[in-house]
Amino acid sequence: MMKKRILLIDDEPSFTRVLKLYLEKSGAYEVTEENRGEMALETATRFKPDLILLDVMMPDVDGGEVASEIRSDAKLKNTPIVFLTAALAKDEQGIISGFPFISKPVTAEQVMECIQEHLGPIPKLPHSSDFIAEHGPGIGPTVKTKQGNERKEFSYLRPNTISTGYGLPLILVVFLIGTGLFVYRIYRQTKQTQQETFNALQKTQEELSLLRSSASEAIHRQQNKIDDQGKQLAEKNNSLRKMKAIEDLLEKTLVRIGETKASESKNRGVSGSLLSEFAPSVVKVYCLSSSYSNHVQKGSGLLFRAARNNPKFPLYYVQTSLHVVKTIDRSASQCRIALYPDTSDSDSYLLFKSKSHKSYAEDIDLAFIEPEMVTNNVHAGSKNDLVVYARDEAESPLCQSVNMGDQLSILGYPGIGGETLTVTEGIVSGFEVDGRSRYVKTSAKTDRGNSGGVAIKASGCIVGIPTFSRRGRVESIGRILDLNYLRRDTLRFLTLR
Repeated sequence: MMKKRILLIDDEPSFTRVLKLYLEKSGAYEVTEENRGEMALETATRFKPDLILLDVMMPDVDGGEVASEIRSDAKLKNTPIVFLTAALAKDEQGIISGFPFISKPVTAEQVMECIQEHLGPIPKLPHSSDFIAEHGPGIGPTVKTKQGNERKEFSYLRPNTISTGYGLPLILVVFLIGTGLFVYRIYRQTKQTQQETFNALQKTQEELSLLRSSASEAIHRQQNKIDDQGKQLAEKNNSLRKMKAIEDLLEKTLVRIGETKASESKNRGVSGSLLSEFAPSVVKVYCLSSSYSNHVQKGSGLLFRAARNNPKFPLYYVQTSLHVVKTIDRSASQCRIALYPDTSDSDSYLLFKSKSHKSYAEDIDLAFIEPEMVTNNVHAGSKNDLVVYARDEAESPLCQSVNMGDQLSILGYPGIGGETLTVTEGIVSGFEVDGRSRYVKTSAKTDRGNSGGVAIKASGCIVGIPTFSRRGRVESIGRILDLNYLRRDTLRFLTLR
């Protein structure tokens, strides 16, 4: 009979050793122990088990990770895995992450029942006592002679061979044989009783060993729980300190916003009335570059009120450059938005916040953030302020054509702290296609702080968004993302995310 192979993976050697002895005693199983979770996959690959009993909680590698590694191996993916865990109530059974489990402490009989449930019962081996019990002593199987007659094999007593001359010795022999058989039977009963007593003692020892192992694992598990709670508390304290540092940084930035002075720009391309119309909607945007950094990315944006039939956008949103709001660790963006209703009064700014952004694709430098109300700040803006100063999306058309020589103006904030809303004049000097985007090149200089602002023509239509390259180029001069080109040739194939 081919023995079934059982692999025991548990960090307690005493537990696996006792269970190995118990299983191998049945004669039906070949058992291998592995007490290091990091070596489990190598041992399983070498041993090729028919069933794996796997501890859930081990100090070096979690049992779930070990099961995942074994399942990923093509030669072991169909091998049954049963979890042993002390994390659940005693005698509880069920499924954990798609695998059956047995709760600790566990008896050897429970383990044997589980193995037979997956691999089938142990085959019953033939035994001479079974044969004797069925056929009786001195009688063997029936066979046929050459003449075709039937007779019994192994017949020890043949009455027809007894002669009268040997009657007394034969009776004596029979008596001695009967006495020997009686003594032998007493001996066998005594030996069987001793064996049963030994088995009972061994079973008790095994259960005590399993109990000690379970108690040790419970203590180990409790210590791990205490350690995990300590780590969680430390992480929570670090998170609170980090949040406090972020709030302090944003507060310092708010002070710098108060130092901003609005400029009285003289321009030739845009009329004073058109500038007055656009200026209050041009906002200053500053965002944290990552969840762990104290660096602030600065830029500009244009506040819009979405069309009622546009479900992709919130009712009020700020259009800006993706590189201004995107974090380098892909965490949720955290931004502040400053709106100046009166460009001649730097103390009259209104403050909003934003905690996330929407965009189309990583290679399109275009993003949208939703203004939210702030609290406990004298400059906090309201929903009514958004109603008053947001530009209506339907009344802000994109320029349908942009030609070389066209004159345009760029509105934005060059930076944070002491810099002002600025109008920069320029003419269209050419075009540049980069991936799925087209850029309008002008003689007007585009600084980092202007990124995300707005470029308009004298007619009032919007050319696009001032931006700069982040892919190896020096900050470009007069590089504007062509919004009409995007809407006509690219965005209609993409979904806002």
